Amino acid sequence: MAARTQPWVVNGRLNIDPAVVRRMEMSRYLSDNGFEGRAETWAESWFAGFRGDLADEFGPLDVFATFLPTWGLHFVLATNAPDTSGDWAMIPGPAPWFWGGTWLAAYRGTRQPDAAREFIRQVTVNEANLEAWALATGDMLNNMNVVNRIRDGFSMPFLSGQNHYAAFADMAVHIDGSLIQGTDQAINALFLEAVNQYANGEATMDEALAMFRTQVSAQLNIN
Repeated sequence: MAARTQPWVVNGRLNIDPAVVRRMEMSRYLSDNGFEGRAETWAESWFAGFRGDLADEFGPLDVFATFLPTWGLHFVLATNAPDTSGDWAMIPGPAPWFWGGTWLAAYRGTRQPDAAREFIRQVTVNEANLEAWALATGDMLNNMNVVNRIRDGFSMPFLSGQNHYAAFADMAVHIDGSLIQGTDQAINALFLEAVNQYANGEATMDEALAMFRTQVSAQLNIN
């Protein structure tokens, strides 16, 4: 999905980038060959795979790799599979990629606008605070001044001493945010339904894409 060169909506119309089709084909390939473990994201089976406890009707399954964003390393993988510390290493994915993001805002009409503004400033642009947070948690920042200052000082035991921060810093500069649109989250959710239908053999590629277009039109009025 990160290999797309076109956004979901172009001139008010739904746009199917060729990378989207390749994504569907890859999902079907993984499913047909039993390579994906049939573990849905956020399901207990997904977490079981991290811990080495995943199994299907034929027996135990060993997880070779998982795709996660920067925050996934600390707050998903390491948190839910602490006993696997030292078993993991990190490499870049096939395309620069991000998942989600953290947004902070003050609501209109707040009784403390000055305090709200100062709080936002402290946790988003105060470099001393950002550096302290990153050094304490290993969490990736969006401030490249701080990132470049601290990037070479990390060694993560969970990754057998690998410097995850330097690796993330190298990847981050290649992420293209120009395709982001306000409807992305809703469209991505509908697309995932179509992907699952195709990957599970419940629909052909044409049928799954047709269903996707119909859902986007009905729910978002985008044709």
